[in-house]
Amino acid sequence: MVLYCVSGSQSLQICFLLLQLGGAEEMKKEKSLHPLDIDAYWLQRRLSKFYDDAMASQAKAAEVLSVLRDAGDDRDCENQLVLLLGYDCFDFIKLLKKHRHMSKYHTQFWKAQSREVLL
Repeated sequence: MVLYCVSGSQSLQICFLLLQLGGAEEMKKEKSLHPLDIDAYWLQRRLSKFYDDAMASQAKAAEVLSVLRDAGDDRDCENQLVLLLGYDCFDFIKLLKKHRHMSKYHTQFWKAQSREVLL
């Protein structure tokens, strides 16, 4: 649940009502992703929680990045990620879908930066 508060007494009443109905607990449960958390190997590290083999998580990270880059819309992206990773990774897929562009561009940026350092 995302809560957008705007100025005005009605929005304060809505915020208060959501807090009374347990909206605060749901807001705490919602996972957030900060842009500084993403580096060149972020996808690979996250996928290593689901795959024991480092080579498998590296290959899946490359495939996930290509899905994030090439998928037409969010629904297509989610469908391709579910087919690729399976339902065991659905929470991670939801996180990727929510922050699709941020994770795609930051990962690509840091990979390009690490290539420049090597050259």
